[in-house]
Amino acid sequence: MVEAVAHRLGGLPIVDGDRVIFLVQGDPAHPPRIVGDLNGWGAHGDSTDASAGRMSRLGASRWFELQATAAPASRLEYLVVTDDRPALDAGNPNHLPGVGGEVSELRLPGCRTVPGVDDSSGATVPKGTLHSEAFTAHDGTTRRLTWYTPSGYEAWAALGAGADDRVAAASAGGAPAGLAATQTALPIGSTPGAPLPLVLFHDGDLMLGAGRVPALLDRLIATGRVAPLLAVFVEPADRASDYALDPTWRALFLDELLPYLDRRLNVARDAAHRAVVGVSRGAVGALDLARFAEARFGSCGLLIPAYRPVPLPAALAERALPGLRADLVLARYDARWLDDGRQLAATLRAAGAAVTVVEVPEGHATETWRRALPDVLMRFAPGPQAGSP
Repeated sequence: MVEAVAHRLGGLPIVDGDRVIFLVQGDPAHPPRIVGDLNGWGAHGDSTDASAGRMSRLGASRWFELQATAAPASRLEYLVVTDDRPALDAGNPNHLPGVGGEVSELRLPGCRTVPGVDDSSGATVPKGTLHSEAFTAHDGTTRRLTWYTPSGYEAWAALGAGADDRVAAASAGGAPAGLAATQTALPIGSTPGAPLPLVLFHDGDLMLGAGRVPALLDRLIATGRVAPLLAVFVEPADRASDYALDPTWRALFLDELLPYLDRRLNVARDAAHRAVVGVSRGAVGALDLARFAEARFGSCGLLIPAYRPVPLPAALAERALPGLRADLVLARYDARWLDDGRQLAATLRAAGAAVTVVEVPEGHATETWRRALPDVLMRFAPGPQAGSP
């Protein structure tokens, strides 16, 4: 009976407007629970609420029910927990990698399609190139450094400087894929070989692995939504100590790593064409660099920021930031960090930064920031199709 109703209504969980009905089969002696974005994954402060998401049995059947409300555009991640053992929802075929493993996913009918993320299947696009090396600082610490160049960048940089050469090469198919679309409006100047915008990503391995950012850049650049750019991914030596407002770490970037990138890559050196992006705790590292003019970062992407116990708002209040553009993406179902993110936005505004805040009806998850990243990149380096649906 339940299966028939669920099938008629589009599968499990059942969505009716802003109401979500979770239905799970279980053992009456061990009733299941639903833990996920809608109840903060069962967290209660620094402890866990063992009663969170407890389901009600439907009559004398083996079916259990839990009803909740969610914004019509929500994307929700969750698990079914029985006797402290988490599992995917057997009635929901949709799942994806989460922070600690696979999780079930529910997209309500109003959940938007994100260019570059949700349209990733089908057409093949030209791929950029990744170069990796170990970067050892003067203090002896080593960090994995990977940089991305868009498809055909090397050939494009080698073209002649004349406009006639550029247009002729593009019309003859000589301009590299992705760059051809902007051959008359390069992000900086109009000359092949001119430096391209830079985006520096903290948590490099996360961005390259679970985030699949290079493939995302390939699609966004190939479709003209984002202008050709150079991306650098830096893996922390130790995440807790690197993203802690440490002056030694900051000096490593300002005095060693960024000058090295300036020498190694044909990258923009003016702040207007340089951005730094941090996810969760990585937002501390992003703002720690962006608040110093020597870093020459004019834009800062802060995706589901999580900074406690680092006193980031107090550090930001120490100096004015009139030249900084800060793009914050906060998750409405991020029970632990949402209020901190709002406080961070207010602190940045008080310091004079130009702040954009977007709150998405999702949780603190990898897929949340992956879906937010295209908009952040399009605002920083818009391509000719940046406004396309």
